[in-house]
Amino acid sequence: MKKFVLLLLMVIIGLVNCTKNSDSNAINQKHYRVVMQNLDGDFSACSQFYSYVCSKWLDKHLDGDYTSMMDMIHYSGNVEVKKYLENTSFGDMPNYAKLVKNFYKSCKESQEYQPLELMHRLEKEENMTWALLTPVKNEERLTFDWPSTMATFRKYGFNDMLVDQWSSIHDDFEYVTESNMESLNTSITLPADTIDFMELWQQIDEFENKFAEVKAKQRTEKVYKFNELPYGWLKKYLTALVPAEKLYDNRKFRVRNTVCMEGLDKLLQQYDDKFLCRYLEVRFLLHLEKANRRATPHECLLQSTSLLNPAMEGIHLQLHPELLDEIPQIKQMFENIVKSVNKTLQMAKDEAIVPQEIFTKLGMMKLQVGNFPPLEKATEILTTFYKNLNLQNNDYYGNYLKLLKFHYELESQGPGNIKLETFSNTATYSITNWDTNLSYDDNNNLLRVPFAVLRPPMYHLAYERIFKHSSLGVFMALRMFDLFYLMDDSNTRDVSNLSYLTSLNSALEVFLPSLQSEVEAGRLQTMFNMTSVQQLKQMFFINAVHCFCENNDEDAEVVNYMLMNMSEFIDAFDCKFTRFYKKF
Repeated sequence: MKKFVLLLLMVIIGLVNCTKNSDSNAINQKHYRVVMQNLDGDFSACSQFYSYVCSKWLDKHLDGDYTSMMDMIHYSGNVEVKKYLENTSFGDMPNYAKLVKNFYKSCKESQEYQPLELMHRLEKEENMTWALLTPVKNEERLTFDWPSTMATFRKYGFNDMLVDQWSSIHDDFEYVTESNMESLNTSITLPADTIDFMELWQQIDEFENKFAEVKAKQRTEKVYKFNELPYGWLKKYLTALVPAEKLYDNRKFRVRNTVCMEGLDKLLQQYDDKFLCRYLEVRFLLHLEKANRRATPHECLLQSTSLLNPAMEGIHLQLHPELLDEIPQIKQMFENIVKSVNKTLQMAKDEAIVPQEIFTKLGMMKLQVGNFPPLEKATEILTTFYKNLNLQNNDYYGNYLKLLKFHYELESQGPGNIKLETFSNTATYSITNWDTNLSYDDNNNLLRVPFAVLRPPMYHLAYERIFKHSSLGVFMALRMFDLFYLMDDSNTRDVSNLSYLTSLNSALEVFLPSLQSEVEAGRLQTMFNMTSVQQLKQMFFINAVHCFCENNDEDAEVVNYMLMNMSEFIDAFDCKFTRFYKKF
């Protein structure tokens, strides 16, 4: 009887394992079919690989809910979160999820953007007067102070005005356009006898043309004590923003570009407070307008992702606790790729392309899976993080302003020294740059992989290593090259070419040893109905570029250039012409 029971258990275990393997095979085969069905034979794999892999997929999604692979990851994740928020009772949710639910509900119920309502809410919150809403005949009876206005807006994430005087270029500064002003003119009805938006546009255009001339080819830094700052408006701005106990006379502030600062100071002296307040108000309204794309539940959840990112991460982890078991495997992949990237870049050391600082930081770089450590205390951490935040399910504008201010306070009023740079960084958040993407944290030399990104087509627990390495592995390597972009003298195009080439090569180099095993190579060939290792290598490249698919001509150009310079790619696709061209 015991032998029979033991035999029965063995049969059951065998059936379970067989089922798991069968499910895993089905998931991998389905992903393989999706990728291969999108190949477009009208393009050459050797010279137009990006179009060969992506053109059909992009054509199918020109007018859909997403137009890139990363957008698809965001969208599919939001579909899950939406079901959770709508089908889970409020009482069964942790507090951080309740915040998301309330914000999401208020967003859905207030989908028409009404900037005037937001302006009036801010008037009450900050006891401020909008210059834009003030009739010309009343201007003389009121006092306008543009540094105080700028400080008020800074509390709500806006910081465009102060970006460029700390740097030597204006490439990242978004100038106000005539179409911007036309949009404001349409959405905001100004009171009678105020300056019309289109009339104001002429003054703003003149001001920003002068601002564009404030440049310096090289940075010149200088450290000032607070009481010695030569710019009265900056002292007033900091006084309004920094807690008094932290703003003593000998407090030191570093100005990263004194030439640009002096040029800006001279420019500002040419304009009165009324114009500068109106200018700042226009820029602040445009800043808020970008964040109010919420015509669909998906857009409301994208906004939730940006404004309540740790809470959204907590929900993703709650929905997929099995991802915790994947962390050791992901960390091992990361460590192997770091070694491979380091090895590849060593070849460029003699050419003085890669500074020693890069190797030092690369060797010490850490990985964090999820946007908050330690993961075993996620609920406790998130409860503490949001303990002073309350959101209502019927007050979108109130919630919105609370969250903007919440992020500013996190950024500027934490422990440690207050730096001038804290107030000169770009806006607290960007509604178009979702935190579901992998990111590099320079301050902590840390690569972050959010849970929200660990989903198809980027990742699946059942995916074979060939898919995991060619997608997540390549993206992790790419983010490591943010080290280069942070250097002042880096050539963006050269770094882009080097990053794509090295990232794909390193991920492939880490994966290739597994194909040296005839058993492993044979298993994969059987699974995907292939006859050679060469076909497996082709699949690696196809899946990697599949994850980059989006309507971006620059990406296509860089990817094609990169692959035409990779010997493994040339051999995998037997690119005879490319191989011949290399002889010249």
